[in-house]
Amino acid sequence: MASRRTATGMGIRVFDVALRAVLVALAGLTIAWAILVMLYLTERGPLAVPAKLAPPYGIEFLDANERSIVVGEAGSIVNRTNFGIGEESRYIKTAPTVIVEAKVDRADFDTRALLSVAGTSLLALTWAVAVSLYRIVRTAAKNDPFAPANVVRLRTVAASILLVPVVGEITVQVLRRTLDSDPPMVPVSPGWAWLGFVVVALGVFALAEVFGSGAELREFEMETV
Repeated sequence: MASRRTATGMGIRVFDVALRAVLVALAGLTIAWAILVMLYLTERGPLAVPAKLAPPYGIEFLDANERSIVVGEAGSIVNRTNFGIGEESRYIKTAPTVIVEAKVDRADFDTRALLSVAGTSLLALTWAVAVSLYRIVRTAAKNDPFAPANVVRLRTVAASILLVPVVGEITVQVLRRTLDSDPPMVPVSPGWAWLGFVVVALGVFALAEVFGSGAELREFEMETV
């Protein structure tokens, strides 16, 4: 029993040290981000977002036959050059999507402000998760893991995880209205797996309910002693 408690205590200490390091790193990241935001909002500092090229556009293939295609405004291939009979349908059935890094113009204040707010929101959610986990570990170090406050902290962690893809998707949708680019480009989602975030968030919510039951049992034992 003693060895098991020692192992548990060691694990808690490791988490405590790790989360302290995370908080220090987040503090440094926050300072760096604050500087970047000031640069972005004063029309300085390079800024780019992933986007797909809006049609019409042409694509040249680097091969000996110098093949090329033209994608029309409707998003379909309207012309193929140097493709043999039947080759075009065998190799290219639909128009390819061209993903690029769209540079944000220095005068595009709306987009710069939007990205600054989005980045700050994601950083705030990261802080919420890190601080909540650190406080949970601190209560565990004091042999009080089922403190009622930990239930709220776990729910905060779950809600923060769930909000990450929401912030990303809202940012992309608004960005499609604010981004000024020539040629026209359409910002794309960062590719976060919604299902993964939802599963993790639900798992943490379930853990919060377990901690809630533990907190109730703890209070019942304290009242009956």
